[in-house]
Amino acid sequence: MRILLQIVRGAICYEDLSSVNGTLHSTFKETCLARGLLDDTNEWDEALTEVSAWVTGAEVRGMFCSMLMFSEVGQPDQLWEAHWEDLTDDLPRRLQREQRNSQLEISIKQRRNLGLYELELILNKNGRSLRDYPPIPLPSSRMLQQTGNRLIREQLVYDISIENDNLDLYLRTLNQDQM
Repeated sequence: MRILLQIVRGAICYEDLSSVNGTLHSTFKETCLARGLLDDTNEWDEALTEVSAWVTGAEVRGMFCSMLMFSEVGQPDQLWEAHWEDLTDDLPRRLQREQRNSQLEISIKQRRNLGLYELELILNKNGRSLRDYPPIPLPSSRMLQQTGNRLIREQLVYDISIENDNLDLYLRTLNQDQM
């Protein structure tokens, strides 16, 4: 009877600890956020918004990683979603410069993924990883290979009308055997 009473008390205690204003939370982290024991994203959101107005994306990425490593950011995924554009605003121009192709464009999905990859590099230099801050997304290695491979990017960036004109021109120069 005594053991059963202890088990029942333990279950009640868990529900008491996990409930805030009648809402039962599935994790202790969610409970702590609801109780105001952990910082929510408001102060971090304001800091990133303010700094984004006057620094580059690379510097915002550094600040974001510092926040993750040295502070208790309650919802890093929400912070990423709110600021991914500021965190990656320099990446398209950087790729254009690296590839010496001012016409190079990357999709939003590629830009987001490259931003996550850049965050992962910064964290790795400090012995950390995005895996340490769930549920923040992780970069896709497949997409990174495509984005990072200059030859693939060059082959994917072309003007269809120019290519059709070239086809017509080259077809006219073929002899009968080549046709």
